[in-house]
Amino acid sequence: MTRTDERRERLARQQQAGEWLRQAREAAGYSGTRFAAALGVHQAQVSKYETGISKPDDDRAREIARLLGLDEIDVRRKLGLWIPESLEPRPMTPEEAIRIDQTLRPAYRGLLLAVLSAVRSQQQDASVSEGATRSSDRLQKPWE
Repeated sequence: MTRTDERRERLARQQQAGEWLRQAREAAGYSGTRFAAALGVHQAQVSKYETGISKPDDDRAREIARLLGLDEIDVRRKLGLWIPESLEPRPMTPEEAIRIDQTLRPAYRGLLLAVLSAVRSQQQDASVSEGATRSSDRLQKPWE
């Protein structure tokens, strides 16, 4: 692979990362101007991030994750940034997965979160009543 090919690939990756950022920003309800103000940069800088001309630094990546309500590791991966060892990957809860899934419409996201909450509530109720049944069985059958 030639240096020119490598540059083209790197530029394509940066443009893809920028497109992801634009979509994530819009899905979170930010205009470019509002997002820039929340990040503490000029709107032109956000435009550079979104077109792949430049990449955010560590502090900006952390702030982008916070503003978008996403995990910093995921944001750094999507933007093609280095992931420091201090950021240990962790398992994602179903709630987190639903919240960051960009393919879901907001109404479906809310519905899925409500269903998941109801299922968890029923599981807790079942485990509590199961524990009570076991206790009563022990009281009724002390010889076992």
